[in-house]
Amino acid sequence: MLENLALLNGLTQKMDYLQVRQRVISQNLTQANTPGYKAHDVKAPDFRETLSIFTNRKTLERGEKLSVSKTSDMHFNHRQLIDRRDPGNKMRQTYDVSPSENSVNIEEQMMSASQTAIDYQLITNIYTKNLDLLRAAMAR
Repeated sequence: MLENLALLNGLTQKMDYLQVRQRVISQNLTQANTPGYKAHDVKAPDFRETLSIFTNRKTLERGEKLSVSKTSDMHFNHRQLIDRRDPGNKMRQTYDVSPSENSVNIEEQMMSASQTAIDYQLITNIYTKNLDLLRAAMAR
């Protein structure tokens, strides 16, 4: 039953991604002194692509399009929010190369590992809170 809930399914997928990313970062750190080793990272899921797949599959069956509507002047304009994204927030594509031609930057990898652990804890807390809400709703 719970696997049919889109929110819990999405949270589970995010946790899976974070687990894989943490494993890759750990491998990078263990190979930090291996000459010629190239650091790896996991590509983050693209929410826009996921949403388009969902909307195409579900709404095309009914001939509908998913759209955002503004019912009040107090609502944010979603187009303005999308256009203000910070493109500089991405992880660098190239790493510093040490004299052994190893591209693992230990400081970057440790920061990535810490951020991944924080993100995983956040997703786990959200998942737990949603399960608590479901339990409370079923108890009534």
